[in-house]
Amino acid sequence: MVEPWRAVIASRSLPPGLARGGRLAAVVLGVVLLHGAVLNGLRLPWGALARQPPPEPMQVLALPAERLAQTPARPSAFPAQRTPAPKPVPQAPRPQLAQVQGTAQPLAAAPVARPEPVSAAPEDLPLPAPSAGPRPGRAAPRAAAEVPHSLTLRYAAQRGAAQGQAQIDWQTHDERFVLSVKVDVPGTPAIDWLSRGQLSSQGLAPERMVEQHKQRAVRAVNFQRDKGLISFSGSPRSAALGPQAQDRASWLVQLWAWARALPSPPRTGQTLRFAVASPRGDVDEWTFEVHAPEVREVAGHRVSLTPLVRSPQRPYDLRVTVWLTQDAAQWPAGVSWGVEPGGMPLVLWLAEWPDSE
Repeated sequence: MVEPWRAVIASRSLPPGLARGGRLAAVVLGVVLLHGAVLNGLRLPWGALARQPPPEPMQVLALPAERLAQTPARPSAFPAQRTPAPKPVPQAPRPQLAQVQGTAQPLAAAPVARPEPVSAAPEDLPLPAPSAGPRPGRAAPRAAAEVPHSLTLRYAAQRGAAQGQAQIDWQTHDERFVLSVKVDVPGTPAIDWLSRGQLSSQGLAPERMVEQHKQRAVRAVNFQRDKGLISFSGSPRSAALGPQAQDRASWLVQLWAWARALPSPPRTGQTLRFAVASPRGDVDEWTFEVHAPEVREVAGHRVSLTPLVRSPQRPYDLRVTVWLTQDAAQWPAGVSWGVEPGGMPLVLWLAEWPDSE
């Protein structure tokens, strides 16, 4: 049995073709109504979307800086990292212009303040630069060493009971020197040293010292001043070359020249230090100390002498003593050197009093 409501619908249903056409019309009508509702919400006329003209090209307008400063920046979608604001640079304060009544006048340049000269006391004033000659009332500066003129010194030599003779021949020419030291004592090895070099305000600057035997070179010391070295012919060793370095022959004249440059005889306690190179390959520092004066009879003259002593620095080292006269010439009246302990010193005393310079 068919339910009543189904029978009613079946009796009122349209033919199949007409029913399908109705449904399609209903769908189209619904789309049209929906389109109209959208356009009505946007308040656009029908077909306005189809009749819109193409967009005009974008124009970039340059806004004045004042307007840009007033325009707030739009917040970005992504927060930018904050950078610390730079510290303000302190600006020098601008000079405040004084207000002057009347017509404005051009500003004049401010005068530059100059320091006033300060009057100094006479003792505070700097000394004038040294002139070519000595100033009145002042002594001319002396050199560190005053080498003697060419001369020959003859000595009586003695070692123990043996006696002999010695001679020092000193020659200078054109700021150069040649020094010969010869000692002959029977029963002891003879000494024959020859030194050559240059002269300067500091004294002697030896270049080569030769130890000879029967006029033939046996050993030599070379002062290589271009390399700053002291080298030896009989040894592979070398040493640094100091400014006052001497050899076994030149040290005596260097000591003598130092004493001659002093304004007065050396005083007790004064010292002089320099390096001495030996032909055997040794370089030792010799320090001479001034001892108390002595009075001796030398070559028929009773004279006051100043001893300068080099003490041994280690066992079997040399003790050296030089006796200088206390006159203007500062002659090396006596020389002594020998090894301590146990060595027999070689002693030289002037045999002839030299002529005054």
